[in-house]
Amino acid sequence: MVNCPACGSSRIYGDGKWKICSHCGLEFKHPAPKVDYRRQNMSGFQTKQVKRAIRQAEFLKGHGVESILDIGCSCGCLLKHFDGDGVDPSKHSAANYEALRDVPQAHYDCAVMSHVLEHIADPVEVLLRIRDYAPMLYVEVPHVDNKSAKTAPGHVLAFDKFALKNVLEYGGWKVEEIWRTQKEICALCSMITR
Repeated sequence: MVNCPACGSSRIYGDGKWKICSHCGLEFKHPAPKVDYRRQNMSGFQTKQVKRAIRQAEFLKGHGVESILDIGCSCGCLLKHFDGDGVDPSKHSAANYEALRDVPQAHYDCAVMSHVLEHIADPVEVLLRIRDYAPMLYVEVPHVDNKSAKTAPGHVLAFDKFALKNVLEYGGWKVEEIWRTQKEICALCSMITR
């Protein structure tokens, strides 16, 4: 039996590698492949990352963000605009890590997960852990209609706005803003206090 990695529902359909949860709308690859990102060559993405980082920095600074924890920082393009730290499993990244447990114990204005959540087989666990580091979260993922959402190496989750909102809420985050660009979905969240 296959359960949704976000909501735990067993109401799953799809007979190929990709399954869809009829409860929360998340699309996920089953079984999730094991990918060693330290062996991935990320050098070709740098120009796109610089442009994305400038756009993200302008948005976050407009929301009063001065320090970030950049989870999946890759070459560190976004970190150049803020105080903060970054973690990334790629051997080509600004900072390598084996798990989120290696994140320095500090408080940041915002945690950032740009093109990271679609790589995480258990997104709720990671989202809950991030709450220990920042009261605000910025997420950017490819939209499910974007061809790369399901074909890029290591992608195990695919989102539309409904699914992303649900996953973020299961992970303890209130979606304050959510929008779609041509190829991505972006969300700015605050921590849900219980």
